[in-house]
Amino acid sequence: CRDGMAHFRIAIDPDARVFATADRIREFALWSLDSFARLQVFAGHQEEVRGAAFLDRDRLLSVSGDSTARLWNRQTGALLAVLPTHPLYCLAAHPSGELVAAGGSAGASGRIDLIDASLRLLRTIDTSISPATYPPLPAERVRQLGIVASRRDSANVACIAWHPDGMRLVTGGWDYVVKMFEAATGACLRRWSGHSHRVTAIAVSADGNSIASGSSDGQIRLWAAESDACLATFDRLPGSVEDLLFVDDRLHAACGDGRVYVVP
Repeated sequence: CRDGMAHFRIAIDPDARVFATADRIREFALWSLDSFARLQVFAGHQEEVRGAAFLDRDRLLSVSGDSTARLWNRQTGALLAVLPTHPLYCLAAHPSGELVAAGGSAGASGRIDLIDASLRLLRTIDTSISPATYPPLPAERVRQLGIVASRRDSANVACIAWHPDGMRLVTGGWDYVVKMFEAATGACLRRWSGHSHRVTAIAVSADGNSIASGSSDGQIRLWAAESDACLATFDRLPGSVEDLLFVDDRLHAACGDGRVYVVP
C-alpha cells in the first residue's frame, strides 16, 4: 500500500461466513471468516479501495478514490458494471441492503451518492464547509500529524453511517464537523462540532440514540442523536481514530497505533 499504510474498511457477511478487505492498493479480496483463507480477488480500481458492501449472495459493491463505484460477482471476481462518480472515500450499506451511501469530495465540497443494488445513481447530496467551534490541537498532536491541514481546504466526506431508522445518514468530514442528513431530501438536519481536526470515523448505536465520532485529533466524542449535546469526550487515545463500532452497547475504536480499544 502507498507509504506502507493500508487504508481500508472491513465488510462482513455473517450469513455466508465471509469478509472483504483491501488487499493491495488497487485490489481487494474476499476471505473465509472461519479459516482466513483468501477466496477471491477483485482487481480493476486505479486507486486504493476505500470500502466494500455485500449486496446479496452474488454481488459486491466497492468504491475508490479513482472516481468509480464498481459492481462485482463475488463468486467469480468478474466486474459486472462501473459507475463514474467523483473521488469516493467511504461507504455504508442501507439496513435493508437495497442501496448504499458513498461519501467523498467534489472540489471544495463534500458529496454523498445514494446508489442502488443495480449500480444506478439515485441521488446526490452536496455538503459545504460548515461553521464550527473547535479547540486548538495540542502541540504533541501537531507534531504527530506534521503539516496540519486547514479546515478551509475541503468539506470532503471521510466517513458515513446509516441511522438504524434507514432514513437518515450521519457523516464526518474534513471540516471537523459531524452532520446528519435526511436521505430522501438531502436536507442537513443537525450538525455537531468540537473536534480539533478531521473527523475520520462514525458509528451509530443500535438504538439510534447515540452517535460516536473519532478524529485525527486523537479524540472520540459521543453525541445525543436528537439534540446538540455532547455526552462524553474520550481523549486518552494514542493516535488518530481510524474506525468505530458499537458492540453490545460498548464502543470499540481502531486507532493509528494498530490496536483496538474498548471505550468505557
